[in-house]
Amino acid sequence: MKAMQFKAYGDPSNLVSVDLSPPIPKGREIRLNVRATAVNPIDWKLLSGALRWVLPLKFPQIPCFDFAGTVDAMGPEATHFHVGQPVFGMLPIRHLGAAAESLIVDEHLAAAIPVGCALHPMAALPLAGMTALQALRDHGQITSGQRVLIIGGTGGVGHFGIQIACRLGATVTAIGSTKNLDLMRSLGATEVLDYTQPNFAVGKRDFDIILDAHGQRPFSDWEPSLAPEGHFVSLLPSLPLVISALRLRITSKRRIHIVMVKPKRADLEWLADGMADGCLKVHIESEYPLERLTEAFEQSQKGHTRGKILITVS
Repeated sequence: MKAMQFKAYGDPSNLVSVDLSPPIPKGREIRLNVRATAVNPIDWKLLSGALRWVLPLKFPQIPCFDFAGTVDAMGPEATHFHVGQPVFGMLPIRHLGAAAESLIVDEHLAAAIPVGCALHPMAALPLAGMTALQALRDHGQITSGQRVLIIGGTGGVGHFGIQIACRLGATVTAIGSTKNLDLMRSLGATEVLDYTQPNFAVGKRDFDIILDAHGQRPFSDWEPSLAPEGHFVSLLPSLPLVISALRLRITSKRRIHIVMVKPKRADLEWLADGMADGCLKVHIESEYPLERLTEAFEQSQKGHTRGKILITVS
């Protein structure tokens, strides 16, 4: 099988194409003929070494977590799927390996792709979609009728966050740049704010949940907009944010949460249902073949990706 591989920490230019033997599934594992994967910022951050003190990697390493493909072999204890079935999912954070023509994964980390859903776009859904879902539902404790602010409303997590919040009955305000205002409205945001304007300010609000999918401004910029018992959910840990979280626990009923996504079949199935009934859509900005994964990483590193970067494998 063909795969893209890092031999050591470094920038995307260190990616090389290799030929490997297909893995053999054991226990509850299934093996997939991978059709597509997707690029997430954590992919190149991990492989650059920026997160080595938190999530160290062993090399050589095949990058990427998201996958969509068809089952072509099953371990002796795997019973949930059948050979030939289209599935999608996410590999565990410490076990990359989706940028390859074949992979094995425990069957509980995959879900069936609904009839009528195109296979390739489903590869762009798992990591970003589950991050947004777990951020809003599990950490933010979202309920119908609440007011939600999404910072970075057209990134991978942000564009799913708008749609998921709307599906769960919330009213959404989203922040993005001038060129992205219409996209955020099309995703369901009832109010859009342009951070590029000289007079940009959210002002005093009572948002029940603020999801920071951008991470470029300090919490102090958003604190006046958080409701007295609101939840601020961030994707990026930092020492100042941890200090603010401790302060709020002592001084108020507001809470700060930092999200680390956990792959779960039940969450994948929730997202798949949304795709099947049209409540969720994946916005694909760019699509690259597997052998051009370096270019896809470089595009992601530039920031300002609208939606997702998809990688076609086979």
